[in-house]
Amino acid sequence: METILQAIRNGRLDDSLAEELVTKQFESQLWDFKKELNLDSVGKAELARDCAALHNTDGGYIIVGVEDKTWEVLGVEESILRSIDQTHINNAIQSYVGERLSVTYRICRVRGCSKPLGLIYIPPRQNRPVLMLSNGPQKGRDLLFRQGEIYVRVGDSTKRIINDTQFEQLWNRETSPIAQNVESTGWGVIEYGFRLPPKPDNLVGRGEYKEKVLQSLDSKNRWWITSIEGLGGVGKTALGSEIVWDLYQSNTYESIVSVTAKNRELTQNRIIPLKPELVGIDSVVDAILETNGFKQELQLPLIERIETAKQLLEMTESLIFLDNLETVEDSRVFEFLKTLPAPTRALVTSRRQPETGEDRIKLEGLNIENSRLLVDKLIEEYKIFLTIEEVDRQRITKISGGLPLAIIWLVGQIRLQQSTSFLSQINGDVPEIPEQILEFSFRNMFTLLTDDQRMILKISALAPDESFNLEQYMHLLEWERERTNRAINGLVQSSFFIRNESETGSTLSVLPITASFAYQELMSMDGEFVSGIRSRLREMQYRQRDANTIVDYLQSLLHGRNEAEQLAVGLAKAASEEYASGNYEKGREFFDQAESYYEKSPYLFYTRATSELNAGNSAQAYIYFERATKLIEKPTSRDSVVWKMWGQALKQEGKWNGAVEKLAIALSLNENDPYCLHMMAFCQSKLSQFSAADKYYSKALEIIGSSNLRQKKLTLTSQAQNLLQWGRELERALDLTYQIEKLPGSNRRISSLRTEIQRRLKNK
Repeated sequence: METILQAIRNGRLDDSLAEELVTKQFESQLWDFKKELNLDSVGKAELARDCAALHNTDGGYIIVGVEDKTWEVLGVEESILRSIDQTHINNAIQSYVGERLSVTYRICRVRGCSKPLGLIYIPPRQNRPVLMLSNGPQKGRDLLFRQGEIYVRVGDSTKRIINDTQFEQLWNRETSPIAQNVESTGWGVIEYGFRLPPKPDNLVGRGEYKEKVLQSLDSKNRWWITSIEGLGGVGKTALGSEIVWDLYQSNTYESIVSVTAKNRELTQNRIIPLKPELVGIDSVVDAILETNGFKQELQLPLIERIETAKQLLEMTESLIFLDNLETVEDSRVFEFLKTLPAPTRALVTSRRQPETGEDRIKLEGLNIENSRLLVDKLIEEYKIFLTIEEVDRQRITKISGGLPLAIIWLVGQIRLQQSTSFLSQINGDVPEIPEQILEFSFRNMFTLLTDDQRMILKISALAPDESFNLEQYMHLLEWERERTNRAINGLVQSSFFIRNESETGSTLSVLPITASFAYQELMSMDGEFVSGIRSRLREMQYRQRDANTIVDYLQSLLHGRNEAEQLAVGLAKAASEEYASGNYEKGREFFDQAESYYEKSPYLFYTRATSELNAGNSAQAYIYFERATKLIEKPTSRDSVVWKMWGQALKQEGKWNGAVEKLAIALSLNENDPYCLHMMAFCQSKLSQFSAADKYYSKALEIIGSSNLRQKKLTLTSQAQNLLQWGRELERALDLTYQIEKLPGSNRRISSLRTEIQRRLKNK
């Protein structure tokens, strides 16, 4: 049981944990088995009640795919598990328990079961228990539960609290994980008028932000509340504490009162739940009164304590420092901040915008230079005598994404393990960062995002080292401009996205650590939907990759041509830019003008074809592709791009025969284009021409060699899938999966492919 309790404290959610749980032939206070996950009216109410009971007691797990009473591990069809994502589950339970309780969901696999399991993690409560906010549905003759009821886990059952004694026992339980693991760093200064957090160590590269906060706190600033916002682990508490210490040492304020709502801490090996001091308005006013010597007034009713605190603040120039404000749900705290009497000011830290009318300062991760500076400083400070190579220092900088807490954690792991070998295992395009860091830094903010914002964040993990613009996200998701822009702006404000400005426009990117979290969430989505986005992404990437070829192609077309054709080509280029900006009417007007100047330019019609294609008008695109190819009298290898893009468009629409026809022409002009070979193989596989597809995949791999390992991994995966569908040479397909694992990048998709190949081999 202690092992499971430890897993709950750490927020673990992985295959090995699922395997350990299903070996236990009983249910307990910490876990519950379900054969299936039913989210109909009664099903979601029962799930909400069970989650509330586990949360109110010690936290725990619900394992989906195990027969109740017999404990037989059956698993669930993967398509069913993927049709229910984490958002669906939270929406279902939060309709009854509110947003204070948020669970995490993963699809796991265990040995001995051919089907996956669903694993739901329910965190332990941090303060007051959750209660049912509305009546449950009718089940039999009675309601499933009633508004205001509180449920707990007793043994292997969900039980309702029925008297005050039970409630007091629940509230004051000394056996809960939180009570067992309460750790407090204490206060750095406690003296008359002042209570300060510990002075932070390892504050690096925050001079600019520090200056902004100090300017914001200046008495001349019209705002009286300054909010430092950002992701968990970005260093909000450290920056706020450093500033509070500076103000204390410079005697800027007559009184500084600090209160923390911190409810958990990431140590070198786990997340430790903490008992927060700041849980409501009483915590704030009592700290103000006690720090300033008004201890006797602590016995007054709350409303009188609030008024006394306000009167005190009117008489002294005070600073109230509230740390981790996002965990506070008592609306009276925000009302108190809104009505702070002059000359008092407030400094707060939060992972979200509390909307109290404050001056908001968003704290970003450290840049590469300062990240490296912190890495070197910690290695020296921790007295790590192990030789840490340059490549490993660079890996720490990349994996952390500039989050100081992640850097501290990673260097701490080197000290604990006396080894750097784990760094190479988690360093990739999407680093496989330990879940403790991801949950600590991202989960609270992720649950606050809208469905659209979550969707865009998830798909950003498909190409974490690339920057996309608004139009590209519109294309990937097939959304309209306003919807996409609204979601992106929310992600920028929440620090999930970084906006990059250049002469060519604005693009969005994510840090590697953000991509790792987003990838975990992406894996819980419907596989077919994700495959569609992957397909559009690959085609978009290869269109961009062909850009240089197209530029060369244009130059060859324009060489020695007359002024009319050059004018038409210039207008066509302007038209394509209008299309990219969503100004289709203006773009068509330019294309029409270009055609009126010169109607025999293949580039004009090729550009118009690709522009219409990007706008979703494939029927029009095919007309212009046809006109472009008819104008090319003697095609050369440079002209292959026209047929290639035409074939790609047909492939995207599932018109396999047409795609094969156009790609064959492209390959006859340029037989060494690996992506064109890959597309041809894919289309032939869809037409059940598996043998021909295998030959094209092999030729593509021969050309790729080791020049593009990402494309090699993709082509090898497609080749293995083709062999699986063919049902032949399955041993070779299995061997390919092991080759794929050796290539850089994530291997999460390979395990399910290998499992299916092994199953087919076993059944032969």
